[in-house]
Amino acid sequence: MAATALLSAAARRCSRSASTIGRREVTDCHSLTIDGYATSRKIPKSWFSRSQPFDAVGHRWRIRYHSNGVCWWDGHISLYLELEVDSFYGVYRITDPVDFKFTLLDQAGNPVYSRGIEAHVFCDASRLNGFREFIKWTDLANSGCLKDDAFTVRCDITVFEDWTGRDDTGSGDDAAAAPAARVIVPPSNLQEHLYNLLWKKQGTDVTIDVAGETFDAHGWLLMARSPVFEAELLTVTATKEKLPGSARRRMEIKDMEPKVFKAMLHFMYTDALPEMEEQEAVAMAQGLVAAAH
Repeated sequence: MAATALLSAAARRCSRSASTIGRREVTDCHSLTIDGYATSRKIPKSWFSRSQPFDAVGHRWRIRYHSNGVCWWDGHISLYLELEVDSFYGVYRITDPVDFKFTLLDQAGNPVYSRGIEAHVFCDASRLNGFREFIKWTDLANSGCLKDDAFTVRCDITVFEDWTGRDDTGSGDDAAAAPAARVIVPPSNLQEHLYNLLWKKQGTDVTIDVAGETFDAHGWLLMARSPVFEAELLTVTATKEKLPGSARRRMEIKDMEPKVFKAMLHFMYTDALPEMEEQEAVAMAQGLVAAAH
């Protein structure tokens, strides 16, 4: 009878678990200064400029600026928010619903005029959204926001993303269920740190001579990024320049332009090529292919 009672009590016990689903709001902003306002008004409608890429709300973006509008929207400035390819995944990652707005700032940084769009989902097929007629030239000229032929626009980006939590607290009637703690992980800025490490020349231990121009770099990173550099640096024993507490290795690369090597070095540190004009990129492409080989 006792055994039967115990089995019956065990059968009545159930395993408890709890989970939480919610939605949180994350907002970042980016300020873009547009210089050469008077000159840009003389550019054809088909011309546009793009900002440097920037990270916000877990994605990578650019701002596209048409100084003479698009299509028949002449006399206006056009502004668009553009989703960039994720540098890690190599694809356009679909976003959660995004609210964004462009705000024209006065010379003291105060908002003067803004326009926004709500609940747009950015993806490969819809990675660009904004305003063909953000503001008229005449209205901008009279706004008091122009200073030294330049003006500033701030882009505020808000994403509404789901978060979920699960809490398994064991079994039994005395098991208390509580929502799991939420941790917001900021977007990665490793590329920015490596870029600063390169051009500030902090802790460099390798000097590379390319057609008479020298570049300082970090041997550990070059070896990690390239088997060619790894083999070369592991065998370099001569021409070491003694430094306090360390030894600097020296290398020479022939048959390559310094500007091509500089672009390749930038890519090795950041996984991205430096910003350059389209004509310059086309002219450098052959040299970059040769450098990659």
